[in-house]
Amino acid sequence: MEQAWSKKVSVLSFVAMFAVVVIHCNTIGTLPEPSQWNRFFQMAFSRLGTAWAVPFFFVVSGFWAQRSAGKMNSGGGEQIHIPLLRRKVKGLLVPYLLWAVIGALIALPLIGFNNMVTHRGLWERTFLAAPTVFGKVDALFGITRNGPLGNLALWYVRTLLILFLLFPVWQAVGKISRWGWVLLGGGLVLFCPETSIPWISVTWGSVGWFLLGMAVSAFGVERCRLPRMVTVGCAVGWLGVTVACSAAHVGWWGGWPFIGRLLAPLGILMVFGLYDEWGCAAWALPNVFRKTFWVYCLHGSICGYFTAGGLFVLGKSDAVSIVLTIVAPAAVTVVCLFAGILVERWFPRVYAILTGARG
Repeated sequence: MEQAWSKKVSVLSFVAMFAVVVIHCNTIGTLPEPSQWNRFFQMAFSRLGTAWAVPFFFVVSGFWAQRSAGKMNSGGGEQIHIPLLRRKVKGLLVPYLLWAVIGALIALPLIGFNNMVTHRGLWERTFLAAPTVFGKVDALFGITRNGPLGNLALWYVRTLLILFLLFPVWQAVGKISRWGWVLLGGGLVLFCPETSIPWISVTWGSVGWFLLGMAVSAFGVERCRLPRMVTVGCAVGWLGVTVACSAAHVGWWGGWPFIGRLLAPLGILMVFGLYDEWGCAAWALPNVFRKTFWVYCLHGSICGYFTAGGLFVLGKSDAVSIVLTIVAPAAVTVVCLFAGILVERWFPRVYAILTGARG
């Protein structure tokens, strides 16, 4: 059962990773006066329609954290926490630090060129622009801010590191009752998802999804299969809420403020159900599905070359903007996968370090 679940998570994580690439290939912010249709499309396609992807990753991380803690449990919270942290140093911290530097170096030429074209200072919007040594280190590695300036997509990895540092706190909630993870996690997700915890730049929504993942593990929810009608209902709801909220964003109607918070749970349930409906369990898993972490860590520094570069070469119009938003995610993913295949083949030790020995 666990092997089948692991395969399911691998497939859906790859899909979620591509959805994150779609999010970061949004081009609407680069146009001075985008049309309403462009704003509607990009909000639906690369913002709201993909809103389930990052919460999905937090649910999966919470699930595996609780499952690992259960296996390591030998009678004490400290005995669980220390080995877990040791694993995360290799699996998260080292890759995070290296990818922060790699991402900054990849992005520097693009940002520098854009600064020259727009008559800004050469190093403006890079970690080198910080006025102090600590400011530069902080910008490079995201110590006090929500992520590294040169590779902002790593905010998710940074948040995970903090969540694992605080893992005894989350376990204490579950020791009172496993339902505490459900109630607290659900409450944080629905009522204060974007509110940041002071001093550590972590949102309560991220904590909530992580706790819900721990609850999924504790209750063995992964053994259940969604009824077909639930999957269909979630898909219809996800599509309807995406369209409705996108229309509200461009001012076509007033909207309901709370309804957008249903997108992530609807989307997560939808993709879980669709996996079973499409018979994905019978697939042989291609090797590229094991490169999710690699693509996630690399793509943030690559996206700008396709989106900003494409708009610079082809012109800033609504048509170009929409085409790039559709085409760029596939191109970025292919480039990242190709780079991963080459590095794994030629420098397997380097690849293992950069991915935390994943895949």
